[in-house]
Amino acid sequence: MAQLHQSDVVLRVADGRIETGWVSPCSLQAEFPHNVFVTRLGDFDTINDPGFDAEPGTLPANTQVGFDITRALRSWNGTDFSTIAEPRLRIRLGPPANSRLTPTTDTVVPGFGLTTSSTGLYHFHYNYTLLSQASPPASPAEPGVYLLTLRIWANNPQIAPSQPLYLILGQSVDDATLSAAATAFAASVGTSLTCGNTPACPADVTADGTVDGSDFITFINSFAIGDAATDPAADITADGTIDGTDFIEFINAFAAGC
Repeated sequence: MAQLHQSDVVLRVADGRIETGWVSPCSLQAEFPHNVFVTRLGDFDTINDPGFDAEPGTLPANTQVGFDITRALRSWNGTDFSTIAEPRLRIRLGPPANSRLTPTTDTVVPGFGLTTSSTGLYHFHYNYTLLSQASPPASPAEPGVYLLTLRIWANNPQIAPSQPLYLILGQSVDDATLSAAATAFAASVGTSLTCGNTPACPADVTADGTVDGSDFITFINSFAIGDAATDPAADITADGTIDGTDFIEFINAFAAGC
């Protein structure tokens, strides 16, 4: 565990796919899957956490592992992350060619890869910077809570990319606001930010602490859309797709309540 940082995204290959995990705050061991990470932008609207870690033997040796940005940056509107953010986020590490900006619409921005060691060891920290698009640019950049959506890949045709990975970034907001946004979003994609990865109430898709008609309506509307990337509320299994398994899981969880 000397190489793994508690705040970082842990990577491995499982069932032919990149899988993301975390170092649990309870066991202090790597646990999978886990796909929501929270951080704060610091001085100069920048942070280099979370990093990406893999212990020797968990990724192929001498293989490029990288990211794609899969959606526009979102901002928390007090209820959800449905609003496309006005600022953009830059991800950079190393030379100028290794720099990417979040798109202004929901299109995929191909990222860049970095190479694992001869043992499969991988440990890199990208630099995330919020860039104001105002005229003149705001300094510091606009306060808020922002949602970045990525997928992690390896340049190996036998390894599929990860399911969506979500980074929630606080910019000049209080702890209560950041926590509320992160907790609500994590619950909506079936992730817990405390101990363990299973939410206490998986049918509480509105993340208000109760299971009632609002959750049922929210689930049905999301299920009808059927796109976990656009509206993940119905992705109860948190596998990146919305299908009959999610419907059955929701009905069972709804019947059980909290």
